[in-house]
Amino acid sequence: MTRLNRLFVFVVVSFISACASLDHGHYAVLSPVEIDDFDNYVLLEKNVRGEDKSIYWALYAGRPPEVDEAVEDALSKSGGLFMKNVDVRWDTWIIPLVWGETTMEVEGEVWGKRESQSNSSTQYAPSGQGPR
Repeated sequence: MTRLNRLFVFVVVSFISACASLDHGHYAVLSPVEIDDFDNYVLLEKNVRGEDKSIYWALYAGRPPEVDEAVEDALSKSGGLFMKNVDVRWDTWIIPLVWGETTMEVEGEVWGKRESQSNSSTQYAPSGQGPR
């Protein structure tokens, strides 16, 4: 294949391929479960990423990626219950009738329940007598 032919193939593939990126926004809280407002939660990890991906090839199209699945992915990495200060992004890249990929990505803070306080090294005596 000559240099001109390779350039022509590159230009044609570049024009028929498509790429898009969309910022879905910034969310204060995303959670797959109901959150108890009166429970104590702690920050487990910052800048955790989760994603849900769909791949398209030939004439087959999978299910579209979902934010819920991306949040579940991020929570499974850190063992948390919900995410705060979350950025949601949608990316796609496709060559029509050949191959494509769509990704829903979330990034933010993962929060979970406070550890049991029975592991404390200081035990207090009843009626305010101070530490034992």
